[in-house]
Amino acid sequence: MNEWLNQWQQRWAGMPEREQRALAVLLVVVPLFLFYEVVFMPALHWKQQLHQRLQATEKLSAFLQQHEQDLQRASQFEHMAAQPLPALMQQAAMMTGMPAPSSMAQTGSQVQVQFATVAFNTLAAYLDQLEQRGVTLETLDLAAIPSQAGKVHAALVLAARQSG
Repeated sequence: MNEWLNQWQQRWAGMPEREQRALAVLLVVVPLFLFYEVVFMPALHWKQQLHQRLQATEKLSAFLQQHEQDLQRASQFEHMAAQPLPALMQQAAMMTGMPAPSSMAQTGSQVQVQFATVAFNTLAAYLDQLEQRGVTLETLDLAAIPSQAGKVHAALVLAARQSG
């Protein structure tokens, strides 16, 4: 090792001063350049990518938190839509105190229902409950009962809302 070092010292001493300065600059600049290109730039690029992923994840998290109730309602709707239409109607009737219909007939995916006497407010609450359960009101025929304030005759055609 000493011999090798002695050879370099002799070469160095034999070089003109201008070449010595150039070689000294190269001995400093080349390792710095290699460090910059091989270590620093890849680490910086990785850090920037990580930061971008973090921002995207934070945006997604904020979006999901903001729409959490909508997602819960949608999952409840999917659960309710899987039930048969008469079961959905019965649940809505129990929630609103709707009286039993005077007649009910199911044809395919629709149910025709008639109520001889029902309070209009109760009918409105019943229809709201049905809508929340994914039931569509196809037709509605109302007739006021003159002798009973707030009461109506109602004929409905209901259908389960199509998913998709």
